[in-house]
Amino acid sequence: MDFSLFLSTYMPDSARGGKSVFNDMLEQAQLAEDLGFASITLPHHHLINILMNPAPLATAVKIASVTKHIPIITSVLALPLLDMRQLAGEIAVTDILTDGRIEIGVGRGAFPYEFDRLGVDFSKSREIFDESLNVLIALLTSDEEVSWDGDYYQFSSTKVQPRPIQDPMPPIWMAALFPESVYHCAKRGFNIQTSPLKAEASFLKELADAFHRGAKDAGKAGENSKLSMLRGCFVCDDNADVIQKQRLAYEYYERFSNAFETDGEVINGEVSRKPMRQTEDEMAANLLIGTSSEVIDKLGIYAEAGIDDINLNMDMGASHLEIMRSMEALARDIMPQFK
Repeated sequence: MDFSLFLSTYMPDSARGGKSVFNDMLEQAQLAEDLGFASITLPHHHLINILMNPAPLATAVKIASVTKHIPIITSVLALPLLDMRQLAGEIAVTDILTDGRIEIGVGRGAFPYEFDRLGVDFSKSREIFDESLNVLIALLTSDEEVSWDGDYYQFSSTKVQPRPIQDPMPPIWMAALFPESVYHCAKRGFNIQTSPLKAEASFLKELADAFHRGAKDAGKAGENSKLSMLRGCFVCDDNADVIQKQRLAYEYYERFSNAFETDGEVINGEVSRKPMRQTEDEMAANLLIGTSSEVIDKLGIYAEAGIDDINLNMDMGASHLEIMRSMEALARDIMPQFK
């Protein structure tokens, strides 16, 4: 089981400033490579201070300039918010400038607030995504000109230049949050990025089982597909530290739930905290927050479920130095137990 680092670019207090957030993120990316993390993953969201990255491909190029070999994966590009003709070219350039280290996680998007502000109908996000994905793959993989006459794209013969250097294109990861969608994406032979969010262990088992069934039913196309699961994590010093990090994680999810489960209350770009039915103790039991020995115990179920990669979000309100210490503790005490 591999471990990846999700750079959530979380800024609960806007007074901190984007430059500080992204500078810290670059240091965390460098440390992740030094410590042996499997990959760096980047979100894609606009106009809000949680998962704050409207330009993940540009971010990937910068990360590649300060690292040497670690893969960089979008997690995930919200295709309905983007134009596939432009995106295909940007992916190709990113592939070139990262020396073939970029991998493309894609999804339909999750936050109604940004869809509304960007003028895209959220209720049609699934059908827009489906067509967009087909357009994107065609533009990136075809050596010939591509034309399209669909519901959301109509264009005459077009060829994207430059071409990506990975053949035929950078690997695709599909985002899916429910077992049925995980199964159908895996059945098509895609790598899968999923998350139980703050849900209990039984749900992560359902997601993993759906992936394995889909990959098996894909036959040869699914033999090398991978399952990555995003989860909140923090390796703490002691019990007092555990309590503090659980509280910060709860505040993080109060904001996330506001954006994910409602139209979103956002004031001056900051997502408000929304009360949740789940208690702090209930949520804490589901996340990977604890001392090293406690996190090892919690990870057992992930290993048993056959998950290939744990994508860890350690940035839920802790300081930059605390995050770096947590990464070091994970690499020293925990990662060797699952290699």
